[in-house]
Amino acid sequence: MSIPRHGRHVPFLLVTLLSCFIGQLAGRPQKVGTNMISYTLKPEHPEFISQEEVRFTLRIKNASSAPVEIPDPSDDSAEQPTFHITGPAFPDGLDFSRAGIITKPPAPANNRPPRLITIEPNGEKTFTLPLGSVVRPRQTGEYHVTSHLQWKDSDAASEPATFHIVPLEIASVHMGSGVSKMGIGEGNGAFLRRGTDASFLYRFRFLENRPGIRETKVYPSTPPIAVAKDASDVAVPWSNGPFFADLIQWTIWREGRIVRAIANTKQIVSVELPEAPAFLVRPPLKAKGGAIDFLAVSANSTHLTLIRFPDSKDRKAPPVVVWTVPFPAKIETITATLAPESQQSRRHIAFTVQRDNGVEIFHSSYTENGKPEAFASVRTDGGVLVPNAPPAIYIDDAGAAHVGLLALSPVKGSDTLFRCALTETVFKPGATVGEKPALTPLAGNSPKPVAGAIYYEANPAIPFRREVVLQTPEKLVRYSGPLKMIPLSVSGTPTHPILLIPGKQTIYILYFEPEHNFHLEPL
Repeated sequence: MSIPRHGRHVPFLLVTLLSCFIGQLAGRPQKVGTNMISYTLKPEHPEFISQEEVRFTLRIKNASSAPVEIPDPSDDSAEQPTFHITGPAFPDGLDFSRAGIITKPPAPANNRPPRLITIEPNGEKTFTLPLGSVVRPRQTGEYHVTSHLQWKDSDAASEPATFHIVPLEIASVHMGSGVSKMGIGEGNGAFLRRGTDASFLYRFRFLENRPGIRETKVYPSTPPIAVAKDASDVAVPWSNGPFFADLIQWTIWREGRIVRAIANTKQIVSVELPEAPAFLVRPPLKAKGGAIDFLAVSANSTHLTLIRFPDSKDRKAPPVVVWTVPFPAKIETITATLAPESQQSRRHIAFTVQRDNGVEIFHSSYTENGKPEAFASVRTDGGVLVPNAPPAIYIDDAGAAHVGLLALSPVKGSDTLFRCALTETVFKPGATVGEKPALTPLAGNSPKPVAGAIYYEANPAIPFRREVVLQTPEKLVRYSGPLKMIPLSVSGTPTHPILLIPGKQTIYILYFEPEHNFHLEPL
């Protein structure tokens, strides 16, 4: 049997056509089996606190020689990949995707086609995925998460990833606010949490969203930043203008003798002191549109140093040490504040020295370009300072500094009972001596307080306000009149130090619960 001449070319034509077809497919995404995709899921940190956004790193690697097309895992409406979580908050397990909780029977699929991505041959893509948009585990304990990608012929699953929700244990905490034009409470907060090998810096925002019913929202904290294990003295500047008038917001902390600050732009600046200070003075001060002044007390509590961080207009300028001045004596407690803009935002300092026969109160002030004036002082008659209760200060329209502190005197014949009083004095501009202190009895015979706080609100837009809070081993009480302290019964524990923040109609106190994070409650 003979083969027709034209038939001898059939195999050659088939090979040619097949080659062309393969060539056309070479640049197209292909269907790849399970063994062609490397798929791993890892938590950003081994530990998270309650209400913190749990974030994972998802890495997908294409081990094939052809491009792979899969749904985009970062798409908020993606139904692939899927996740499965187990832990104390989900004892029976929970299946979910970025689109939502997976129900049985299945919820109707969305009609929008998935957003697809292409991974090139031997290439990989990495995604940071927050689980908080769908799942926010609150109960403490150990959790396990797996992920599964099933799309057409691609089928890959991750090994279980483990993370822990841990109780909130605060190493240092602070909040900063300003003078709101609308009178509402607003500002930022920050805290440090100790980890195994490092500390973690968290930042959060708060806003008085319903002033009419005295309600303020504390927003979930930003993802933590790992800092030195010995980090301390976290602080947020206070302003004499609207807190968010400046777009760049700073948080400050200390690592030994290094003082660092981070902006909301994630920019970090640092300055190294000759020696590690005893502590940093809180609050830092930020005049509207100006630089940040941060004061440091020397290791032996005998000198004061001013550190100045760049303002929002000159973020690239390095922080500098402006001056160091000696204290007239070894100090106990100290605070600082800003005068209104109408008084050129003059900076004021008030500190205390414990004497054998009472407490001596000191005051000074300085301008942006000058050193503190000579310290003026006045003594109280007897008493010792309430522990963990820094003095408070405000500046009136005439430029006089009003300083208040909490002092104790023991009850005769008792080792456990004390009387507590609010001691207040005034330093007029240019005076070398303060006015005779006035004493306001706060409580009769009571257990020794373990902490306290005073807050003065001297905002020209609203009536003057003063709040005094004491914490005893058994309860937290608020001053409401001579010898009248009202117990505060709010779920949670006040922070250490006790932090008071102004709102439109009231003053708020910051509480925290180990398993439910922070909340602000009106006094």
